[in-house]
Amino acid sequence: MSADAAPTSRRDRRAKAVATDASVGFRQRQLDTSRFGIVYDIDGPRVRFGVVWFAIAGVALWFGIVPTALLFGLVAALAAAQTATALRTKWRRPDRRVAAAIAAALPLSALVGVGLTGIVVMVAAVLSVVASAVLRAKGTDPIVDAGAVIRSSLFVGLAAASMVLLHRVDIGAAMALFLLVSAYEFGDFLVGSGASNRVEGPVSGIIAVVVVTVALAVAQVPPFEGGTIWLFGVIAALLCPVGQVAASAILPRAGAPARALRRLDSYLVAAPVWLVLMWAELHL
Repeated sequence: MSADAAPTSRRDRRAKAVATDASVGFRQRQLDTSRFGIVYDIDGPRVRFGVVWFAIAGVALWFGIVPTALLFGLVAALAAAQTATALRTKWRRPDRRVAAAIAAALPLSALVGVGLTGIVVMVAAVLSVVASAVLRAKGTDPIVDAGAVIRSSLFVGLAAASMVLLHRVDIGAAMALFLLVSAYEFGDFLVGSGASNRVEGPVSGIIAVVVVTVALAVAQVPPFEGGTIWLFGVIAALLCPVGQVAASAILPRAGAPARALRRLDSYLVAAPVWLVLMWAELHL
């Protein structure tokens, strides 16, 4: 009897493991097919990639505005190219090269200042239309293709440019946002990737942001004075998940493959809002 029990136990454990994997896979597919969901990519060494990104981005921010612009420009270009690929259909063929060039040009132009960044935004609109007309694929509309190019490149490029412009304002502002966003992403992924609903991950990320905000308030990190870090911390906590949803809205579906976009999604709304508020704070 004991001899039969062992194989049965092994079979039960194997069946349970398969059922668990199937449940996780089904939940992941549900998120992947949703339109505005927050997706957790659990394939591959995601935690190690996150740690590597944190180290590289932290070093780039510390060493200056040029490494920051180069790094965020590279990631923005990859994000735009991947998004343009995901948006391709029979009737819509955005050019990946044009999208990547626009996304990279925005943070690089921020090295000079906000004026040049604004000019690049205006030129990008014209460039996308002209390039789509010249590179038009059979059966597509150049205006539709140009819209997809802008959709792929503009938002992620502005988020990357906002990080560079924040660095121009004060390195402490850029580093603070980077730490808060990293804290949110860590808490969100750690809990959300194994959660049974879509709320636990963002809530955990927000809690992580609060913890880091407390540390920044105690350390009195410049350029924040008094309790202003709390205002900026609350804004980051609320807007990081909004950025994730915005990234899903940019893609044709939430689970479309665009890992570089997901690397910057928490910055999509938080970084531009932080930049505007930082300008307002300095001019009060």
